[in-house]
Amino acid sequence: MIEKNESLDKLFCCPLCKGGLTEAEGHIRCNSCQKGYPKAGTAWDFRTVFLDEEHHWDAEAFDTAYSAADGGYEDGMEHALRAGIPRCAEEYRQGKKERLLKDFAKERQPSRILDLGCGCGCFSFELAKLCPKTIFYGIDISTFRVNIYKKQIAAEDAGSSMEAAAANGEKLPFPDGSFELVVLREVLEHLQAPGETLREIHRVLAPGGVLLISTPTKLMTGVWRYAAIPPTLLKRILRGESLFRKAVAPVYDEPLPKSKFEKIAKATGFVIRKWKRVIFLPHESYLQFIPNMLLRVLIKIACLIEKLPFCAFLGLHHVVFLEKDRTAR
Repeated sequence: MIEKNESLDKLFCCPLCKGGLTEAEGHIRCNSCQKGYPKAGTAWDFRTVFLDEEHHWDAEAFDTAYSAADGGYEDGMEHALRAGIPRCAEEYRQGKKERLLKDFAKERQPSRILDLGCGCGCFSFELAKLCPKTIFYGIDISTFRVNIYKKQIAAEDAGSSMEAAAANGEKLPFPDGSFELVVLREVLEHLQAPGETLREIHRVLAPGGVLLISTPTKLMTGVWRYAAIPPTLLKRILRGESLFRKAVAPVYDEPLPKSKFEKIAKATGFVIRKWKRVIFLPHESYLQFIPNMLLRVLIKIACLIEKLPFCAFLGLHHVVFLEKDRTAR
């Protein structure tokens, strides 16, 4: 086990063959297959896939898009307020979604947590307040966002308990059984190969380890995706923005139907421990146009609807806990 006073990058291994690594002259090389991995800014770059023509994804374009549009490090509430979501609505959303993940982590107090698809690391830092003895590793496909995470680690003098690197979810740079808890927050819907990623997460989890997932439902990205067009256009008009935006880099976004999600989870060796639909408010694009008093009434109604089993299909997000069998290797 890596203690907090040791170098956290000692846990990293070759994402391809899982061999040990040796650092030399600004890069890391695998002792087994001799594959070398460079640094991208201050973070190690363990990515093994840089171009996916089938899904029109390019790593360089992806990073360019983030560097052009990302506002830097900010917590969930700051991000929501910047997007125009009222505070009371975001408090409800976080309370119904993030709170389930946080409460589990706080109760479990794992020795290590992997935040997969960590972005700038805001959720890792929120969890760190609840799990002061836990060591955190953040992995993201974007070197731009991982470097923001690294910068925040330095700013908060958290280098003894937090580390981040760039890597693909299908090829993680960690040995088997490295983590007691993995967080996959609003990431599953962006995975082109969710089965491969879940299988890799299963590998790096210790026996009895848990994967915490939050992801939009098909209702969120189906019906509401089109219903959100009018308020989105209105918001752009009020801001004096162009009605038609040219995407800098396409982002794969395809939530899994529950039946397919369950099938993949079981096929990759997981046991489903919790499955809940949450968030019973209108799509976020509508929230800023609803008067605050009415919005508070809608939140109370949403809390009542959540308790009715026959209304579960109206939830906009899944919260899922998957466990690796304690007898699994």
